[in-house]
Amino acid sequence: MTAGVSTAAVPSLSGAAAMPGVDEAAVKEAYSEIPGKVVFHGTYRHRSRGSDIPEPGELWLKQTGTGAIAAITHLPFMHTTEIARGDETHRIVEYTTVRDAQGDNPGYRIELKIGDGEVRVTRRNVREDWDDQALPVPEGALFDPNSRPDPYAAANILLRGLQLAEGERKELAVYDWDNSGNAMAGYTIGFRNAGREEILVPAGKFQATHIVLQQVTSADTWFKKRAEHITDFWMLDNGVIVRIVRHREPYELELLEWTAPEELPGYLGRAAAAPFPAAPSLDAIPGEVAFKGTYKHFSRGREAGLGEMTYKVAPDGGWSVWSELKFYPSAFVAVSDAAKRLHTYLIHYPSGQKPGYHAEYVFDEGTMRCTKVQEGQSANEKTIDAPAGASFDPNTRPDPYCVAPILLAGMNLAEGESRELDLFDTDYTGEGVEPYRARYEHKGKERIGLSTGHAFDANHIVLTQLSTARTWFKKAEGHVTDFWVLDNGVIVRIYRHREPYEVVLQDWSAPAQLPGAAGTSQPAAE
Repeated sequence: MTAGVSTAAVPSLSGAAAMPGVDEAAVKEAYSEIPGKVVFHGTYRHRSRGSDIPEPGELWLKQTGTGAIAAITHLPFMHTTEIARGDETHRIVEYTTVRDAQGDNPGYRIELKIGDGEVRVTRRNVREDWDDQALPVPEGALFDPNSRPDPYAAANILLRGLQLAEGERKELAVYDWDNSGNAMAGYTIGFRNAGREEILVPAGKFQATHIVLQQVTSADTWFKKRAEHITDFWMLDNGVIVRIVRHREPYELELLEWTAPEELPGYLGRAAAAPFPAAPSLDAIPGEVAFKGTYKHFSRGREAGLGEMTYKVAPDGGWSVWSELKFYPSAFVAVSDAAKRLHTYLIHYPSGQKPGYHAEYVFDEGTMRCTKVQEGQSANEKTIDAPAGASFDPNTRPDPYCVAPILLAGMNLAEGESRELDLFDTDYTGEGVEPYRARYEHKGKERIGLSTGHAFDANHIVLTQLSTARTWFKKAEGHVTDFWVLDNGVIVRIYRHREPYEVVLQDWSAPAQLPGAAGTSQPAAE
């Protein structure tokens, strides 16, 4: 092996086709160079930072007569194959990564022979070539690789070795490549068996064991790992993983299809696809229009596009706020009662380049009922415990900010007043909620000149995050968001510091005049 990557010793797929319609004989012969019988073959949808990766990944699990498992993963969108081989105790003893040559890129290959206290590395086209280079690792520690995209080949072996009873927790010493890529870094992770749960993935509904991995100590690894980071796994009784959610980006895998074995334990069937709901209609929202305007959105200092927002007031005084993002096709509706307590929240992404998505959240004291529909799939309905007395506060990027007007109107802060609120948002898994606390402070009324040319005498409200929340969109202690709000509750500017993200009123059609309008002015300095 010299300038290029030799494929002579690369385990090869002997003709297995992508699903559906796979040749079962080909599956049984797949990667015939690796000993054992194919005990699982399936494809997985990968999602990074909330966006689907178009091509699915593929996984084979082979098992020898002594129970040793080999996990072979292929990510066509990365042109990579990774192979983890375990022993009878489910300790990884070999790990191989191969990236195919693409055009002028010669590809690469890394082979690890893993022993206790030492890893021997042979590699080509990764920094300098190595032949059987010895690297020290902590004695008794296990190899725990992470990347992005991540095939999760090693997890298929590592989780099998845990043997956790429900409620039991176990810590393991592990290691991964450090930031130099020339050594290994050790750290500690903990696993907890959170019990049996029903989980819905594209392949169907399953009864699975929920395993929660928590980072115990931070690690100076190639792919950053920080203490307290969480990864959730849902695993069947035969060790097959049907879903993974890594919170820190986030990164997800979901089982799409399988061809081996014929039946999977815990399979509860594939529900018929639910009708995909229509987009929420502004006309269908009860009440009179109190405000209708257009906003410019800015992300990280660059103009993202336009959004529209409409406030309607019901006869009982309840508010409804409808928001549509033109640059990121989506519509959102927040509906409150007369006390400005949110009771319904809708999200709608229409069909287009990706399947449509529709979610409806209904809030009651201490609960949140969720109904989610991915176009072409069955509906997923679930009732989740929510913190009693807390308010729902969703954040995204792009952000429609249709809940904020209701939340701020409900507080009705006087000048100089400060109030702390218990809030919650959906967590990284999308299957639960994450509580946190924030302070809202009325800094007084001030004249603000908008970048769109308008000027207003507006109430300046500052939101400060008082605790960190592991939510889909990161919310950390100390984060600040500024709101400039007119006396009728209309928000004219929002500035979220953490990216930053900004929303600025461009124009309005109702009412004819807004309170506090002060003509035109130069934009306010940050």
